[in-house]
Amino acid sequence: MNLATAREKLEITALGVITLVIILNSAFFASLSLNRHQAWQWVTDDLFLVGLVYIGFLVFSIFCILLHKNKLIKNLFFVVLSLMTLHIFYNLVNLLTDPSINQQGQVILLDAFIIWTSTMLTFSLWYWILDRGGPLARSLSPLLTRRERHDFHFAQYGLQETGWHHWQPRFIDYVSLSFFVATNFSAADVIPLSKPAKILVMIEAGTSLVIIAMVITRAISLL
Repeated sequence: MNLATAREKLEITALGVITLVIILNSAFFASLSLNRHQAWQWVTDDLFLVGLVYIGFLVFSIFCILLHKNKLIKNLFFVVLSLMTLHIFYNLVNLLTDPSINQQGQVILLDAFIIWTSTMLTFSLWYWILDRGGPLARSLSPLLTRRERHDFHFAQYGLQETGWHHWQPRFIDYVSLSFFVATNFSAADVIPLSKPAKILVMIEAGTSLVIIAMVITRAISLL
């Protein structure tokens, strides 16, 4: 595979991941029972604003991909992921403090699951974008004869068995990493090496701990 073909393949993959996460994240937050307990006008304005941000991000990403502005795409990703993470924290705080639903176990359980799932997807994107300069840099590094510093060390890197010598992590590998951090509060067979990677893992594990230990336990006790 030549450099141009590899770049085009990665750009299409990036666009697909961006679109999928925007759709899923919007659907998750729109499904929160917590939002449906708020004033309708506030919910409408909030969802409209979030929708505008995501649509603008998607359109701008398409132009960046067409113009091969990969560094700009990566920086834009960091901005939007920061907004998505803040939105998760905002909904989690509301879920913990909103008096209108604090006695409804089924509602709390559903909202906690939605927030937990959104957290897992959002942090899988953080890991995917952060590790070794991003997906484009990882995939093109053999063709460009250079290697970025690892932010995460996967167990497959050290395998000597046939078929694993040129292994590269894909998006699903970062989803798996995020899932294990959110459930086990550890990275399982992946080691976070850089400071940003360790900070992200700690934030996701702490958020998941709050959701499971405080929110879900509270919901189960009310059922």
